[in-house]
Amino acid sequence: MIRNPRAAVLLFIPLVLFTTHNACGSGPPTFYIETAVAVTGAAPSIAIDDFGRPWIGYWTRETTSKGTIRFGVRTAGTWDFETVPIQIQVPTDIIIDSFGSPAVGYSDGLTLRYLYKSGGMWTSESIGGLGPNAGALAADPHGLPCAVYVWSYHYIGYISISYRDFADWVQFCQHEEYDWFNPPWARIDMVVDQNRLVHICVNPIWDQYYYIRGCRLETLPSNLGSNFSIAASSIGWPMISYTSGGKLWIITKSADDWITSFVADVETCGYTEIAFDIHDKPHIAYCDESGGVNKIMYAATESPLGPWEIFEIDEGRAVSMALDSSGDPHIAYITRVHNPPGWDLKYASTSPSTPIRMKSWGGVKSLLKDK
Repeated sequence: MIRNPRAAVLLFIPLVLFTTHNACGSGPPTFYIETAVAVTGAAPSIAIDDFGRPWIGYWTRETTSKGTIRFGVRTAGTWDFETVPIQIQVPTDIIIDSFGSPAVGYSDGLTLRYLYKSGGMWTSESIGGLGPNAGALAADPHGLPCAVYVWSYHYIGYISISYRDFADWVQFCQHEEYDWFNPPWARIDMVVDQNRLVHICVNPIWDQYYYIRGCRLETLPSNLGSNFSIAASSIGWPMISYTSGGKLWIITKSADDWITSFVADVETCGYTEIAFDIHDKPHIAYCDESGGVNKIMYAATESPLGPWEIFEIDEGRAVSMALDSSGDPHIAYITRVHNPPGWDLKYASTSPSTPIRMKSWGGVKSLLKDK
């Protein structure tokens, strides 16, 4: 666990939540909500470690391009946060590495870099790429990081995939195209399945959308916008959530065909987050601003093709979700407050106090997203 004498320590204070019918048929779920950090103005990311503890990372902009990242872990109802003494540009979502510590990727404007803790010290190292780039990070089942990044050099666009062994970063494969990408605006999401195979959804420029499995690239049949997230089942079955035309959709692959299914009506105010639980049932967290109010929503289903049951959790935006091995969602998001003005970092879960060993969690949202 992170220990910092200056870290913020906040007690677990459950608030009133939302109760409705459970899609899994086990009765109405109750979400418990607490404030992890008051008045942060930050976009969060959440992951679960091998002991079932939720970790949240959030980044606060302090200059035009750089800011401070903090990591916190919840143990016995208390959040313990540490500030990383390295200013970085907008990070990817966090992962939990093979040593049980949080780590992120970020761009320094020249390369994609990896920030992690080793021997009690924070270390930053280059992953790859030249010039402006955007990337995403995910952990394999053993906690080893994999990265995908979009970059360009001399009018050539590249999608590079690298993984880190216990010594250094190794490039796995690379796709290139003449005048293909606009890296600062690229959107990327990735996940590593239980067989250590990467699944990537990438929007390198304009209306071009690609799915990469391992090293094989194919064009997706739909315009997914910029609010997409990807997950993979235990047998490597990909599913992508996205919003388009005032609706939340999923697109999934069956044999050689992509099938699109409706989930819910939505006026989006942030990114979707999809994950499969241990029983290969998909879960989605997203933000809906219909009615002029930003609401954190949760969708669950028994079947990948629906029907979906929709739960309203709280007011807020900038949602991030991870699942534990029982399929319970752990959700981080921010809620606007007015005295003092700003955003509170909040945490919601149907099982906030039960340690559960983790098997897998969903995709990682891309670097340089304005959540």
